[in-house]
Amino acid sequence: MTNANNNLRQLYFTAMPVGAACNLSCSYCYYLDKRQILPNNGLMSDQVLRAYLEQALLINNKTKTCDFNWGGGEPLLAGKDFFRRAIKLQAELGQGCRIRNTIQTNATLIDDEWCELFSANDVIVSVSVDGPEAIHNAYRKGPLGEGSFAEVMRAIELLRKYNIQYKTLTTINAINETTPLEVYETVSSVSDYMQFVPVMERHCTIREIEELGLLFAQPPLENTNDFNRRILPFSATPEGYGNFLITVFEHWRKKDIGKKYIGLFEITFHNLIGRPLGCCMHSSSCGNFLSIEPNGDVYPCDRYAYKGCKLGNILQTPLIELAQQSREFGLSKLRSLNSKCLNCQQLLLCYGGCPKDRVTIINNEDSPQNYFCPSYKRFFAHLQQYVKKEQRSNK
Repeated sequence: MTNANNNLRQLYFTAMPVGAACNLSCSYCYYLDKRQILPNNGLMSDQVLRAYLEQALLINNKTKTCDFNWGGGEPLLAGKDFFRRAIKLQAELGQGCRIRNTIQTNATLIDDEWCELFSANDVIVSVSVDGPEAIHNAYRKGPLGEGSFAEVMRAIELLRKYNIQYKTLTTINAINETTPLEVYETVSSVSDYMQFVPVMERHCTIREIEELGLLFAQPPLENTNDFNRRILPFSATPEGYGNFLITVFEHWRKKDIGKKYIGLFEITFHNLIGRPLGCCMHSSSCGNFLSIEPNGDVYPCDRYAYKGCKLGNILQTPLIELAQQSREFGLSKLRSLNSKCLNCQQLLLCYGGCPKDRVTIINNEDSPQNYFCPSYKRFFAHLQQYVKKEQRSNK
């Protein structure tokens, strides 16, 4: 997190130490698809690592707090020695700065030695888990088709044993959207900090498959006509995701409010009172969550890590300059909203959602609508009514 120069814009960075490499082959993983189009540089070099840490710490010199997020792919494939070097460098370069590391992982590689490293350095671990075993294993498989649920649960027990702070990330898809309470009960039984993020990917054209080797279509960009493609079958539906959110919310508010943290619920409550949190999906702009590839290439975010979206490379251009270049990308989020969105009662809670999901042209609108618009409208309206009811009852 940072205040960049004097514009007070918060910046977040996620480094991909091994790029799109992973030990799993999850059916819906958009990042593994990028192995075909991003440079395959293997492990992030010490030169790139140092440049990234130096520049990120320099950007953070006003706040005295620096968050380092590590993702992929599977970042633990970088190995323990890589993270030991990174943490040592952070301490050397960031004297006087509070440093926080978060790793997004499928957790299957976690062992006692990893936990000792995490515990000694206060690393926060974000674990991917999609629900009960059969549901989780439907899409989250190893290269031979084996399920990963048992290994994830084993890893969570280790994290608990070592008192490591962790949270969970649950992708909502075509299978688990139909069993919200079952998913919630499983995930909440092992996690106090949860995120529920919808999956939506689109079919590639024949040319994209044959020439680029892609499986999933690139997210649309502003001023393109790349809309209304077929949605891949593992994707959540606009109706199903909304049902999932509302069902989980009602269960949570009756049983777990104040005890369990759910990202979207917290973000929405803060937006309702005019105190927004740092969340790109439902903010008025994006481009503040930059991703860094192993060779130092920088993109506005990992969803837009495609050739035409590259901002530059930190070995040639300072990271702060690349972050400033992402401003135009971020401003296009609000600028490209269609008239229906701009006149929506939930605009200040939604802001059109993530641009990568704006793929549907409806009623000849001048720009596309978010695929999950029906979900968000129902969910945000539901929370608005809940808050109004609570306010009345507290008078």
